[in-house]
Amino acid sequence: MKSIEEVKLMLELAAEVDKSQPRVKAQDAKAIWPEILLTDTEKKALKLMTRDGRTDVFYSDEQIKVWETVTTEWIRAFQDSERRRQQWIVIWLKAYGCRVKTILRHVDFQKTKLYEEYKLGMAHLLSFLQVGYTKRDLENLEYYKPELIPHYPAGKVTGTAIINVLEQWLAEIKKKV
Repeated sequence: MKSIEEVKLMLELAAEVDKSQPRVKAQDAKAIWPEILLTDTEKKALKLMTRDGRTDVFYSDEQIKVWETVTTEWIRAFQDSERRRQQWIVIWLKAYGCRVKTILRHVDFQKTKLYEEYKLGMAHLLSFLQVGYTKRDLENLEYYKPELIPHYPAGKVTGTAIINVLEQWLAEIKKKV
């Protein structure tokens, strides 16, 4: 691995493979993996996207090895302290594709600190993996966008500008229809 993008792709691939794994829980076993809590609406949406909550994708041996590497070796970098564990939770749930609201249920800090912890956790992971990166690479990590409406214009919108942006957005939708 030579870049942040490769690490992010491996995390996302591991999360996809993890989603397809059957749910098995050992009796009286505890892990630092966060249990993903979904609302009823999110469960219904998941069932609509997949068949009975399971994907129809079968993964190759190489993809399963990537999942095994991420879930057994990479997680070791985050076992030092509670803060590191929370950073891993943010990284893993972000790779899983969870919404910010879902991630916030699993961590002890607020939304304003979420991106900073994600960035610090990625820096720690990259150092652990000995991947070269710059401060600019960390600043260019994907930021959390508003998730109210799909395809909502990204960016910071405040005050009366909200009305103008919504009018433009609705006009674009009408043109498409």
